[in-house]
Amino acid sequence: MHFPTLFDHLEWADRQAIAALETLDVQGSQYAESLRLYAHLAGAAHTWCTRIEGRPTEHPVWPTLSLQEAVTLTQASIAGLRAAAAQ
Repeated sequence: MHFPTLFDHLEWADRQAIAALETLDVQGSQYAESLRLYAHLAGAAHTWCTRIEGRPTEHPVWPTLSLQEAVTLTQASIAGLRAAAAQ
């Protein structure tokens, strides 16, 4: 299966998104909109991960999160997806 490669790419893309966010002025509108979209990606990944694992979601698909909260949620979701794919 190609799941490990998919998850490696997902982690790479996530690092790219975080790096781009970190270049923006946190007081600016571009940052706010970018963070809103990144948090959505984190929420959607969380939703799919919990569905696959058969457990209830803890966050909405459009959560309001800080950058660190979104990063943590995304990392946990990727780890969960890796574990599910390994079973």
